[in-house]
Amino acid sequence: MAAEKTTTDVGATRWQVDDEPLRFRQWGTDNVWLLPLDRTRALTIGSDPDREIRLDDAKRTVSKRHARAVHDGTRWLVRDDGSKNGVLVAGTRVREAVLVPGLEIEIGGVTLIVESTRFLQLRAYVARLVGYAEEKLAEVDRVLRAIRMAGTDRVPLVLQGEGNLVAIARDLHRHTLGASRPFIVCDPRRAEASANARSAENYPTAVTAMQAAIGGSLCVWSKRLPSDFSLVSVAMREPGVRFQLIMCGGDKVDLRPEQVPPIVIPSLGRRSRELVRIVEEYASDARESFGGAARLAAEDREWILENSARTLADIQSGTPRVVALRACGGNAAAAATRLGLNPTSLTRWLNERSPLPDIL
Repeated sequence: MAAEKTTTDVGATRWQVDDEPLRFRQWGTDNVWLLPLDRTRALTIGSDPDREIRLDDAKRTVSKRHARAVHDGTRWLVRDDGSKNGVLVAGTRVREAVLVPGLEIEIGGVTLIVESTRFLQLRAYVARLVGYAEEKLAEVDRVLRAIRMAGTDRVPLVLQGEGNLVAIARDLHRHTLGASRPFIVCDPRRAEASANARSAENYPTAVTAMQAAIGGSLCVWSKRLPSDFSLVSVAMREPGVRFQLIMCGGDKVDLRPEQVPPIVIPSLGRRSRELVRIVEEYASDARESFGGAARLAAEDREWILENSARTLADIQSGTPRVVALRACGGNAAAAATRLGLNPTSLTRWLNERSPLPDIL
């Protein structure tokens, strides 16, 4: 009798930050240690001066020879090296653990985070959301923890802040699950609608939205929940939940026990020194998507900051439009095509603002 083939689970949500680990970084800092290029060599960890990753903490809970990172021929692992206080992952003492991006490893009183190329890209995006300053490093790591828990443990991810949080949620979805996976909004005030460049696919009821979100993300406004939202709550408690739930909460969210702390996106009024960098990063994203000039002109940056920078989502939507307009020589119809927008919509957006230099 022929063996039956295993069916591909196309509905499984898969965190795309799953590439090869590159390094360890100490929580809340920029202290990093690269994994060896020579995979036959172990990376030693401990408080002894001869350790390649030399760690110490005020309580002296790191052993001289605490742990080591080794490659077993197929993957990187961290192994306890006979330490007194052990190696902890998710609060549990382990003899060894597979190194995957975002994994937090407690070595005595020090926490190390495993990072990869994709994780570093996600970290850079999170810094764009919450702040680049040194004092924000720990906050960035807390947000990364929340995102990883939402993507791998299926706990709800909560966003707080000003403006169009759904646009931010959609961007987070692209960074964690990928653009090919469904991103579905369930807003009972809107009619059922397909996705376009401006808005995500929407369903007014949870029963239809959950079905559409299988293998991806389901996004809701906490103050505009559908009448059948209890179905979502039940589904999130099941071990085989088929979607990631993102709750956009405005200023306040009624946190449930199974939720992680919210991601709070600060007002741009408190980030005046970072605004140019934010605009440049969104411009870089736009150029990667559809091409354009190597760098925004100073007058274009100033125009964006004056006309489309009330919230982070405003910069996110406005910057690509300027990049596209410049790439198309000011031709709004051609720029709209690159953006996937209706030309009338782009023209209306321009007319509602002060004139963009050299654009008729």
